[in-house]
Amino acid sequence: MASDDARSARIVAHMNAEHQASLALYLRRFAHLPATHPDVCSSPVNMASISTSAMTLVATGSSREYVVPFNPPLASLADARVRLVAMDEECRQVLRLPQKQQQQQQDNDMQHASHPVVIREFLPPSAIELLLWSAVGVMMLLMLYLPWLPDGWFKTILATIWRPVLAIHVAEAVWMHYSRLHRYGVPAGSGLWWIWTVTTFVGGYGGFRRFDRLVARETSKTKKL
Repeated sequence: MASDDARSARIVAHMNAEHQASLALYLRRFAHLPATHPDVCSSPVNMASISTSAMTLVATGSSREYVVPFNPPLASLADARVRLVAMDEECRQVLRLPQKQQQQQQDNDMQHASHPVVIREFLPPSAIELLLWSAVGVMMLLMLYLPWLPDGWFKTILATIWRPVLAIHVAEAVWMHYSRLHRYGVPAGSGLWWIWTVTTFVGGYGGFRRFDRLVARETSKTKKL
């Protein structure tokens, strides 16, 4: 059976990845903030922690924390799904917003939330990867100075390949977000998200391999809980 800490981490990661709109509604309803308040409308709201007695929400723009108590307290964190859904429905009713109609989507969301792996670290590249990064970095630098390079076969090759090369690297960074970072609870825009995204943009396939090794390691740990 997973510990409360592990279950709490999964809930926090899931809510931040999938339900930031609901977190903003919790602030409006239970912290009594108007829809025009900067902590609601100007920046995302993240869940910082959850326990059987309360959840702590953070307005990322101001870093201001709000504690929203559960009344009555949860019997256990296993009850969090039902309570959070009920609180979302209450928010929508009180604030006169449309109710969620897709119960099947909610069930699918909670299946996603039960995923035991949350990635909270960066795995540095190997020495070989660093050498490859250096080569890619030099090539990108030359591409920036392409108009000033002397005419010849080398400039012709660079002029031909720089657009598809750039497109491939951008696609790799985008795919890293959707296929791994988002799925395993890395908040978009966080420092951890940036370092994974930028290094994947530079290094490509090696970033996916390192991330997958982390997932395999954390999955192995979770099975032992």
